[in-house]
Amino acid sequence: MGRISSIFNFKKIPWGIAGAGALFLLLELAARMLWTPAFVGEKTYSRFEPNYRYGYSEQMPLFESIGNQLVCMQTQYTQFHRQTLSKTKAKNEIRIFTLGGSVSRGSLETSYSGRLEKMLRLAAPQYEWHIINLSCGGYGTSRMRVLMKKTLAYEPDLFILHPHGSNEYEDERDFNYQEKLHAGMNRLFFSSHFLVLSKKKYDELNSNALPQSDAESELKASAVPENVARWNATMDKNLQAMMDVAKSRHAGVVLVGRADRNDGAEYYANKETLEINRIIKEHSKTFSPCFYLDMAGLMASTYPDMESKEFLFEDTTHWREIGHKMAAEHLLGPVLAMVKASRP
Repeated sequence: MGRISSIFNFKKIPWGIAGAGALFLLLELAARMLWTPAFVGEKTYSRFEPNYRYGYSEQMPLFESIGNQLVCMQTQYTQFHRQTLSKTKAKNEIRIFTLGGSVSRGSLETSYSGRLEKMLRLAAPQYEWHIINLSCGGYGTSRMRVLMKKTLAYEPDLFILHPHGSNEYEDERDFNYQEKLHAGMNRLFFSSHFLVLSKKKYDELNSNALPQSDAESELKASAVPENVARWNATMDKNLQAMMDVAKSRHAGVVLVGRADRNDGAEYYANKETLEINRIIKEHSKTFSPCFYLDMAGLMASTYPDMESKEFLFEDTTHWREIGHKMAAEHLLGPVLAMVKASRP
């Protein structure tokens, strides 16, 4: 026993534990304070979000302070375009936030949000216009709702909400996945920024890709009527919650309807799309000020021949530039009217 104690000084064990704990706390504090784009660089920051919340984190800010600007940039779970705002909102500044999926995301310059911003600046130069496009591929109304709450810190004047319907599958999948990840003892592990960042760096070095859901799984799930009904009910509930957020801010709302490229007589809106648009349009009737943009109807009336869908769409879902241009042109008047009514 004496020989063992001469090798291992048991009296020092508590001090060793205390030292290890203190070191961990220092590393955790450093991870929380220094994990910013200003310190680690925007490229590194965008690759490692210090959580496994898949876009459901209410703690991650929309904008980071860099110099004298607020910068919105792409992160691991939010594929935002890089956009900026001033730290202090000017008296004549109008801030509009677009929330949606990959259809409304488009490119920064040619999406209908980017085009509309340019048109508004020409039409009403007395205002300082900023449209921040927070659309993300695969985002449905549940994650749009999380984003919308975060925008309140930046004094929004108007929201453009563009739900697609099909992304409710991705929302549900990722919500359930992150809930399972944080079950049991994992909750303690994932509450540490230092441990999460260390694991993500380890996974990157060892090429441990995060699990991805294939398109076949979504198609199978979408073929089950009960799933579609549940997703539509979720979208309806989330839209109402987002309208309530806009009301609390006294902000106007634009709701953009879905349009698809389909075969058959209703080639801009099939049965599924018509039901989604019905839900969206209903919310425009119970909120003021609100404008509903019927993109399927607009495309059908402007380009009634079936062949037109080939140059309106890149695939069955995403619009070409001409589609974004149409949307911007038809949003200009209603947006101007809403803003001038509230900020004459």
